[in-house]
Amino acid sequence: MKFELTKRLCSGQALLSAAILVFVGTAITAGTIIYVAHEHRMSKHSSAWVDSLHTAEAGVEAAVNEYYKVVSGVTPWIGWSNVNVSGSIKMLPDVALSSPLASSSTDRRYSVIVDLDTYMVTATGTVSLSRFTNDVRRAVRVELAPDYSSPFAAAMLAKSYVKHGGNASVDSFDSSDPIKSTGGQYDPVKRQLNGDIVTICSDPEAAIFATGSGTLYGDLVAGIGGGVKIGGSYTNLGAVGSGADTDISDVIVPMDKTLTHPAIKMVGNAVETIVVAGNRDMSVSYIKATGGALTVTGTGTLRLYIEGEFSISGSATMHITPSPAGAPLKVEIYANGDVLLNSCVNQTGNAANLGIYGTPNAKSVKYTGDSHFTGFMYVPYAAFSFTGQGDFIGAVVAGTIDVTGTGDFHYDEALAKMKLPFLLGYRIKSWLEIP
Repeated sequence: MKFELTKRLCSGQALLSAAILVFVGTAITAGTIIYVAHEHRMSKHSSAWVDSLHTAEAGVEAAVNEYYKVVSGVTPWIGWSNVNVSGSIKMLPDVALSSPLASSSTDRRYSVIVDLDTYMVTATGTVSLSRFTNDVRRAVRVELAPDYSSPFAAAMLAKSYVKHGGNASVDSFDSSDPIKSTGGQYDPVKRQLNGDIVTICSDPEAAIFATGSGTLYGDLVAGIGGGVKIGGSYTNLGAVGSGADTDISDVIVPMDKTLTHPAIKMVGNAVETIVVAGNRDMSVSYIKATGGALTVTGTGTLRLYIEGEFSISGSATMHITPSPAGAPLKVEIYANGDVLLNSCVNQTGNAANLGIYGTPNAKSVKYTGDSHFTGFMYVPYAAFSFTGQGDFIGAVVAGTIDVTGTGDFHYDEALAKMKLPFLLGYRIKSWLEIP
């Protein structure tokens, strides 16, 4: 009997212990499920919180794309509504944002308000989750600024390799500073040491080739990880390094490209004169001169768009001649094809008054001959070569750069302060998340 009682007591205790263990296990399991569900919910909410900010930024990007349409000739703001009578405030409401990673239970939308006068963009991103009754919403206010800043911070800047050979020197002066120039002109006595040669090419073998017997009064700077090779009797009076990294934007032609004049073709002793009075836009299919004289004269600004070839070769000459003497005359040439210049004399004496801009279709740009060239070239897709005996006074941005011959290269530092006539892009002045 005593044994039976003990046995029953042990059995009852075992059952009680098992029940307690089951209860505790169930409680732990339930608690774990609740915890995991809570963590999952918090994770989803946190993800939606971040996602809503990215969605708002997508709205900012949509507004910036419309700004770029304005300068590229594409009709902007289609689908946007006018908030005020003048149309200076635009609105794009409730745009769905699709994503290949988006789940069917997630809905992303943005709305945007743009003030065209102040370049202020206000974008709101909203994320809706099927398990949440409340949307997750965040808003940002971004102030943009058009970027017309000069890309001419060096004598030569290239996307790919640069070759400096021959026996030509590269130095600098500043036409806007009487201490660094004489009457705004290059003076060897006032030579500066800022004739830098720069490329964003990162070829470790060689992004810059400095050969021959030339002298560089400046630095040789390759792209990140790029190599510099110096050979021959080349003399470098500056530093050698790498790490150059900058954007080289495409040329956006800031004028109507519809042809307004026939092609200009000149031979023998032909004379062609383009008269400028104020602001003048002119578009031609091509310019090809093997003889004669092409002259741009008058007062004001000429914007000349050339659809195809732009060639001044043989005995042909080109002159930029203010009239009356000393009058302000500026020439902007937009080349949509290859450029060959044997002679181009800028009689204003200021490099800022003659600019040649090459579109992506301008693949080859050459300057040859004995006459000095005073101006600048922004031809980011072109293979630029400078040969002959004439000096180059100004600056160059190109795809590749090859400088040979005996002509010296004098970089005008004043060009670094010049603004381009077309938009390079937009920069963010301020970025603020708002309630």
